[in-house]
Amino acid sequence: DLVSGTDTLNVVASGNISSLALATMSNIDTGNLTGTSGSDSITLSGAQLDAILIGSGTINLGSGSSDTINLTSTSSDLNILGSNSNTSIQGVEAISAATAAAGVTINLSGQTEGFSITGSANTDTIVAGAGNDSIAAGGGNDILTGGSGSDQFVFNTALNAATNIDQITDFNVVADTIVLDNAIFTAITGTGTLTSAQFVANTSGTAQDASDRIVYETDTGKLFYDNNGNAAGGATQFAQLAAGLALTNNDFLIV
Repeated sequence: DLVSGTDTLNVVASGNISSLALATMSNIDTGNLTGTSGSDSITLSGAQLDAILIGSGTINLGSGSSDTINLTSTSSDLNILGSNSNTSIQGVEAISAATAAAGVTINLSGQTEGFSITGSANTDTIVAGAGNDSIAAGGGNDILTGGSGSDQFVFNTALNAATNIDQITDFNVVADTIVLDNAIFTAITGTGTLTSAQFVANTSGTAQDASDRIVYETDTGKLFYDNNGNAAGGATQFAQLAAGLALTNNDFLIV
């Protein structure tokens, strides 16, 4: 209880507090999440972050190069700040919900800084801003919006055509990239830009020869991985894009 006056509480991001109960706080006008000059990391629930951010409070984790907020659930206050101007969230390089037990919503639509964003194993909604963002949504049928900037959409979890299809709402063939982990897409040969021989776009959504691995169905926007080319039974949808994109092999990076 900070009693009277105009009082500000700065909580320094440090460690995993997700299992702790926050102390009762009163007579606080502004609550901020802050950091140090090093690389800070904090793990907390959305409710805990909402309790820290009071009034016109902001997030500024300082000048470290890998400052990270690990969320175990959705924070409504983070999403409010994220949809506001850059002054609301500063000094944060990564936001991760990898340990969240349920799907989360992360909204950074008002930010111009580039973020590395990691979703949960469940169904998430992730909206990035104007920076060059990297979004690895994890499992679940996620809805992803990269915003402007040169964004990367990373696919690095086990494929499942029923429970793990990500919808990319605004994929830009000029600026954006789909990143495929070769530990998942094991039949793709080589790393770096996908070879033209391993990509095909058509209205049937099917591989045309033995070397086709990534298939874009142009009239529906469905994106498939085919582990055996034009042999039977190898295709799995893993993403949903807009229909009619001028998608080519150059839009894919194998890592």
